[in-house]
Amino acid sequence: GGGGDGEYTCGDNGVSKCYPHSTAMSSIDRVVQAVADVSHRRSISVAMATNGKLMLAKSYGQAADPEATFRIASISKPFTAAAVMKLVDSGQLHLEDKVFDILNEFTDFRDRRAKQITVRHLLTHRGGGWAQSPDVMFQRTALNHAALISWALKEFALDNTPGSNYAY
Repeated sequence: GGGGDGEYTCGDNGVSKCYPHSTAMSSIDRVVQAVADVSHRRSISVAMATNGKLMLAKSYGQAADPEATFRIASISKPFTAAAVMKLVDSGQLHLEDKVFDILNEFTDFRDRRAKQITVRHLLTHRGGGWAQSPDVMFQRTALNHAALISWALKEFALDNTPGSNYAY
């Protein structure tokens, strides 16, 4: 398809914001559209960038807006771990640093053991965890991340002593 200034429309379904045409982006668009057609998912959203430039942002199915925000939950863990380890490698952070000495804006804890959680504990899923159902992250979806963390620390005791048990 065509559009002004090198933009193009991705596929025939969904809301899209697309950038300069490339065979690779067209192929990706077709594959994701095919998955959306057969997966019976309510919606799929995709964003892709190359060299810092957004190349494709599209919602497939019933999704209304490719610029909608999502809580990406566990998908962010490997990216966060890589960023943390870069800070460790550069000496700006240490695996044994206490998380709430660094994030010192959080001061109200239902369970004082939370103050003992280290960077290593979080990276290895040994922070003490909460076996809440539904997941704590989804109990107050209107809160931003800082307010959600503050609320959870005030509301819930840890299930385990930090470092003692693995809990994903």
